[in-house]
Amino acid sequence: MRQGLLLKMKRIEKGYNQESFGAIIGVTRQSVSFYERDKLIPRPEKMKKSAKFLILQSRNFSFQKKTRSIILT
Repeated sequence: MRQGLLLKMKRIEKGYNQESFGAIIGVTRQSVSFYERDKLIPRPEKMKKSAKFLILQSRNFSFQKKTRSIILT
């Protein structure tokens, strides 16, 4: 499953819209939209904050700094 789709499903499951979720993790609604469509990769600190807030297992997100890609495990 794509990382962005997982993020979107968990956000909706928790009852947040893009704007309110963005405010919680410190980004704009547009950034959340880009994350969910896999058009933008969140910085590691935003990924951790998102995972913590949405109660995702941190092992679900693996960040490869060299390629700036995310691998789901």
